[in-house]
Amino acid sequence: MGLRFRRSVRVFPGVRLNFSGRGLSTTIGVRGASVNLGSRGTYVNLGLPGTGLSYREKVAGGEHARTSSVERVVSGATASQTDS
Repeated sequence: MGLRFRRSVRVFPGVRLNFSGRGLSTTIGVRGASVNLGSRGTYVNLGLPGTGLSYREKVAGGEHARTSSVERVVSGATASQTDS
């Protein structure tokens, strides 16, 4: 198991700065719908709060600009399906 670091700081309502071992990113939006801008590209995130169901799509940046994943958290375990 690897050790990871992540810290998120609210700058304004709806705007967060995210710090991690990979660098800095910015998230703009509300719970359930947001856009994340970072060195790995721009992602749109949609989710149903409280269900563990979310959708994430890369919309800009990097070689593979159209990737998506669906995650469902079930009993503390994560099952992922990725469309390439």
